[in-house]
Amino acid sequence: MAAQTELEGELVFERRDVGEGDYEVELVAEIDGDAYAYPLVVHEREPTPSEFAELCAQATKELKETILGDNRSAEEIVTDLVLPQTALDGLLQVTWEFDRYDLVEADGTHKDTVTSQEGEILHLTAELACGEQQAFTSFALRILPKEKDARSLTEEALGAAVTEADSRSAAEQELALPREVGGEQITWRSTEQSHLLLLLVVCVAGGALLVWHRVDGLKKQCKTREESLTADYAKAVNEMTLLLGAGMSVLSAWQRMCEGYKKRRHEGISYTYEEMLVTERELMTGRSIVTAIEEYGRRCDRRNYRKFAALLTQNITKGGKGVRDALFLEVRQAFEERKAYACRKGEEASTKLLIPMGICLVILMVMVVAPGFWSFVS
Repeated sequence: MAAQTELEGELVFERRDVGEGDYEVELVAEIDGDAYAYPLVVHEREPTPSEFAELCAQATKELKETILGDNRSAEEIVTDLVLPQTALDGLLQVTWEFDRYDLVEADGTHKDTVTSQEGEILHLTAELACGEQQAFTSFALRILPKEKDARSLTEEALGAAVTEADSRSAAEQELALPREVGGEQITWRSTEQSHLLLLLVVCVAGGALLVWHRVDGLKKQCKTREESLTADYAKAVNEMTLLLGAGMSVLSAWQRMCEGYKKRRHEGISYTYEEMLVTERELMTGRSIVTAIEEYGRRCDRRNYRKFAALLTQNITKGGKGVRDALFLEVRQAFEERKAYACRKGEEASTKLLIPMGICLVILMVMVVAPGFWSFVS
């Protein structure tokens, strides 16, 4: 609560002491019957000259320790300085100036430009301000070469040893690299060998990946072909049975089925009919129809196709007696097998959907449970 008093009709507010901060008061001023809202900021009391001098002395003592950071003393500055912008918990504002910006960055970063082990002297000036009052304090620091870790020192010693060896053998035909540095043995190896080994590994891995991709592609093609042969068998047998029942010969029916497939080939490839096209081209080259149809059954490499080819060759060689009934029976069996195949594919699709359905279920449970859990925790 702001301390306020009335003095001869005036409203007076008490300032907070130095370092206690400002505070704001919402006032209403009435002038000629009108009310005006006015937010008043009551600033803290500024220190007297003697108080400011005492604060500066305390700040100088604090900054003398703070600016060193991780350095051991003002005579051994081997790493970055710490340059705070305030002192005494924000009571004084601090502005920094250097006389040698080639040694240290404006933020205190060590530039590592000193080469002499004796170092260079840096004069650091801090401007201390509180309100309208200002004061200056200075620090003298000895900037030494930046402190290096063991690896950096070893790299420098290695570079110096190689440079010395190069200088000694400048007039010779060969350059002999040093065998030790700092009492430690050196083992040299060419990076070109490492690059060749890496290239070899990449080539082998790339070749293996290419072979795997080719084999995987062939497996997928074989699987697609098997599925197509299974799915289209019933259709092909039924179509052949209907054409033979209409009085056509096996050769005429075969050609009729091939012509029909060519017209609808753009709708999708059927390996059952593709093999029939191969057989048609064999017939056009003069191959006998019996041999061509038997070869068709062998290429399809499935028991039902070999049986279908045997029924057709029997129709050609021995006539249609009994073959028509066998074909009708084969049609019924083919449709039953196709129905069973469709059921298997449906079960496989359902199994594949289990994982995404499970993920969706987990997400849904999290969405439902999480709000209640967080409300319970909070």
